[in-house]
Amino acid sequence: MDMDARPSKAILDYSRKVKPWMKKVIFEDDKRKYIFQDDTPQEIFELLDQIRPELGFDVIIADE
Repeated sequence: MDMDARPSKAILDYSRKVKPWMKKVIFEDDKRKYIFQDDTPQEIFELLDQIRPELGFDVIIADE
């Protein structure tokens, strides 16, 4: 892997905009389930739906 490579826009958006709204991550059956804060704006879920195919890993949204 080239250490000088820049992260994709999808990874940057995930790290900067989506991840701060996550309350916790549950690891279950080799999959990650993400629990979001109750007051997460709908725009964050829409952004996640838009960038999900480009992330390179599954994002499963779960209710607590």
